[in-house]
Amino acid sequence: MFAALFRIIKFSSQDFWRNFWLTTATVVVLVLTLVSINFLITLNFLTKTAVAQVEDKIDVSVYFKPGVAESEIGNIKSYLLSLSGVKDVIYVSPEEALRDFTKKHENDAVIKESLEEVGENPLGATLIVKAHDPADYPEILEVFDDAQYANIIQEKSFEDHEAIIKKIDSISEKAKSTGFGIAGLFAVVAVLIGFNTVRMTIYTHREEIGVMKLVGAANWFVRAPFLASGVFYGIFAVFFTILLTFPAIGFAEPYLAGFFGGAEFNLLGYFSQNFLQIFGWQFVGVVLLNIVTSSLAVGRYLKV
Repeated sequence: MFAALFRIIKFSSQDFWRNFWLTTATVVVLVLTLVSINFLITLNFLTKTAVAQVEDKIDVSVYFKPGVAESEIGNIKSYLLSLSGVKDVIYVSPEEALRDFTKKHENDAVIKESLEEVGENPLGATLIVKAHDPADYPEILEVFDDAQYANIIQEKSFEDHEAIIKKIDSISEKAKSTGFGIAGLFAVVAVLIGFNTVRMTIYTHREEIGVMKLVGAANWFVRAPFLASGVFYGIFAVFFTILLTFPAIGFAEPYLAGFFGGAEFNLLGYFSQNFLQIFGWQFVGVVLLNIVTSSLAVGRYLKV
């Protein structure tokens, strides 16, 4: 058993290196296929990061009229926190609101003069409400439509970023479609090259195969070296894909992190943490692709 396995591996490795240019072409196309897949994985990660960042900016700001007691606002805050859809409620005092407002309009002379003329803080306290999910905001807004809050609430502000999220998803879907098309094209080319490689290998070894059949070699023994080549292609394709992927991510990550404002962005960490899952499945996929290709070539051109 071990002797047969050794012969299969030896025969397969010899052909792997003997047909160097065809081997190189096959591995290169497989690497391009896997790089395209990694591009899709990266795009999916970037989309989730962008959507999460936009969703984090969604909130409901409730502006209270000046003079409303802090204890009353505190009761409203406690009630909001008891709701299942509310993630957090931030209280902004009138003093903080005035300070933020002044800083925001520090270059506006008209507003500065207006504040000086008033002479006192014209702003009331504010509650900033954040939900667990954007779908929870309509329910939160309904709370403030109650008549009991009509005399103390000055204004409600809800900036919905749903349109931005939809645009991000739309761009992502178009990029994914393009990526799938490119990956599929490379996969087809890899199948064709692999098919031709096996065909040429069979032709080169037709006399040896004939002798093997004459001495009673089993069909699986004749087919096995060609199937084993698929494993070699998979090993080298995934190896070179890893060599390309991590330096490329390391180079691009600072620019992407700057684009996302550094908000929980760690693409390199994502690939590192999911290394076995990402590249393990890619290896399995490439090996299966090559095994199927080799099986078809052997079945078509090798009469056993």
